[in-house]
Amino acid sequence: IIGVLSGLELPLLMALASKLKPGTETKILMFDYFGTLIGALTFPILLVPHIHLFTTAGIISLVNLIAALAFSLIVMSKRKDLLAIILVLSTLNIIYLINSSEFNQYIIEKFYFLGGLF
Repeated sequence: IIGVLSGLELPLLMALASKLKPGTETKILMFDYFGTLIGALTFPILLVPHIHLFTTAGIISLVNLIAALAFSLIVMSKRKDLLAIILVLSTLNIIYLINSSEFNQYIIEKFYFLGGLF
């Protein structure tokens, strides 16, 4: 599901950009490739060694939710239900980030040590 949604992201952005301002497709591609480069370098070099993997995932998902919020306010301002869903998910994500150390410890104990069997 994530692969399909990721594959639909770029064509959707390019179609929206061409409708809003024709000729901006190359800028969309440039920012997409530049963002991929920054993410591919930042994730293994800076984030994972200094922040736990699940906390890093929470931070990255919060950045995506902020981008979705900005996109929904700019492009789809009439969809109040979409805005409410994004705000609820952002709130849940912030609660997760506040309690991420406990969640990380639980996951390590439950799955890495097989629930305390070893």
